[in-house]
Formats: sequence, structure tokens, C-alpha cells
Amino acid sequence: MKWSKHLRIVLSVGLVALLTACGSMRTFEIETYNPSEVTFPEATRTVLVVNHAVPQPEDVGYKSEIMGEGEKVERARADSALYDACHALGEAMMRSDYFSDVLLYHDTLRTDSLYYLDQRLTSAEVERLCEETGVDAVVSLDRLIFQMDKSVIPFSSIYVMGQINVQMKGIFRAYLPGRAQPLATVMVEDSVQFVESAEVPKVLDIYLPDPEEALRLSARYLGTKVSDNFVPHWSRESRWYYTSSGARWKEASAYASNGDWEQAGERWRQLYDRAKPGAGKAKLASNLALVEEMRGDFEQALVWATRSHDLFKQTLGDEADETQLLQVYQKALSERVTANRKLNAQFGEE
Repeated sequence: MKWSKHLRIVLSVGLVALLTACGSMRTFEIETYNPSEVTFPEATRTVLVVNHAVPQPEDVGYKSEIMGEGEKVERARADSALYDACHALGEAMMRSDYFSDVLLYHDTLRTDSLYYLDQRLTSAEVERLCEETGVDAVVSLDRLIFQMDKSVIPFSSIYVMGQINVQMKGIFRAYLPGRAQPLATVMVEDSVQFVESAEVPKVLDIYLPDPEEALRLSARYLGTKVSDNFVPHWSRESRWYYTSSGARWKEASAYASNGDWEQAGERWRQLYDRAKPGAGKAKLASNLALVEEMRGDFEQALVWATRSHDLFKQTLGDEADETQLLQVYQKALSERVTANRKLNAQFGEE
């Protein structure tokens, strides 16, 4: 029996919720493999990450208010932050093992000062970069603007609290040689918060990053996060199965807790075939949906999840927690069906 290469168990959590006098639900975490938002041609094996953005001026977008003394403008260089965003993006793309190689272009490409301007690479620039570095595609940071606010306030009678909020708006693009237009444009908006406390503001300055370091840390976070748009990636989700006090139920649960979904599925199916319509049969249908998901048959898992949802709905009603939970599971499985098809396309599989 073939188990899914797009799923893996992370951690068994244990019994978490008593649903009936003789039943419970065991939860655990899995990692699901998700396609990237951008689909490159199958022949694309090497990618170049370039910084095509202009750093904003040192005195634009950075403000602080210390112990109620009034707002003042801070200064911070953003040059290194732009480089860090590209470096983190390239590293995250390389860790995915999707491309054969991911290179980082160390020179900046723009010489103007229009940091607020979103300017695309021209087709001639893309051709030149690909020929110069021998890559099949280019991913560029075309604009990244920061807004940073720092505040220091009394936290208690003996402490002060410092907080730095960094908001970021960026535009990344994927380019292919020979195309007049970019393959894709990714617009991102995110924020990072740094919070520390100390007895006096001078000590607080040791714990909090300085303005430039705050920008660099935030940019690295953004670059890593935006990589999900360009390469397939793992994400963590919760799953569960129902248990009960019967001998066959306990036997199935023991197999499931050890990751033997085939044996667990056989026993749950036997119980399901003998069960009368109701909440117990709905729980078994939910368990069988999980078995099919762990096998990688997401379409069949969706069939079982739909049966479970309908049984819960008929027995307990629309508003019951069990019905609502299975509705969420149906949606997750529906997304897995679509994602699996896209993954197969991105990996050139049938």
C-alpha cells in the first residue's frame, strides 16, 4: 500500500477532548507538502535572486517616542536589509530542494534614488542576467519599503517596556528569458514586532535591536516567508481520530498511534460496516477519511469526510461541534486535492 509522500507525521499530542462518556479524540500534527503559488516551466532548474529595489532614505519612515518625550525621527540604513531579504529568499528556496541551484546576484541593479517606484526588470536585463550567470529564471525584489515605530513606556513601578514595530511592503517578481512580461508578481505586506523590558531605558537599549538591525531581522523574516510563493513547501496542520472503549476500537487506536494506518483502517472499516447510522458511524467515517489522507488518496478521503459530515449533521445538527469540525476537514481535504494536482504539475508527474 502506497503512503503519501506529501504528508508526514510530526508529533503525537495525545487525548485532548472527552466527547462522550466512553469516547474521546486523539490529535496529532502532520506536515503537508504544498505547491508554490508560482509555477515555473518544468525545464527551470536554476534560478538567480537579484536585488532590484532602491533603499529608502535613512530619515524616512522611522519614528520613536521615548518615555512621553514626543515623537522624533530616527535614522536607519536600509541597504543591508534589502540584501538580507534577497539572501534569505535565496537560502529558503535552496533548502526546498526544488531547484538544482539558486544563486544570489551580489550587485545592485538600479542606480536611481526613486525608492518608492516599482520598476520591473526589462526583458533585455533578464536575458543579460541569465546569460551572465547561466540560470534559467530570475526572481527579483523590485521594491521594499519599511515603516518603523519605536516606543518606550513605563511598564510597572520598576520596569520600562520597549517596543519596535516594523511594517513592510514589498514586490517580488519571477522572470523568464524570452518573455516580454514577468512570469508572476507577488505583492507582500507583513510586520515584525520586538518587545523587551528592563529596569532603565539604557539597559533596554542593550536588549532591543538598533534601528538598522531591526530592519535587517525583519527583512530576513520577509524573505524567508515569501519563498513559499516560489517553491513547494511544508506547512503544519492538526489532525485527529476518534476512539472508543470497545476492544476493536482500542485495537485500531493502538495501530493508529504507531502509525500503522493500514491495520487501523481495516478495523475501523469493519466497525463502520456493522455500525448503525448515528454519531458513532460518523466518527468511524471521519477516521477512514484520515486513513485515506495518510495514504495520499485525497479524493477518497474527501468522500469519507463528506459521509462523516452528513452523518453528524443528521444526528447532531448543523451547529454541533462535530459537524462544524468535519466541515473544516472537508475544506482542508478539498484544498489538498487541488494542491496535489498542482504539485504533480510542478514536479512533472502524472
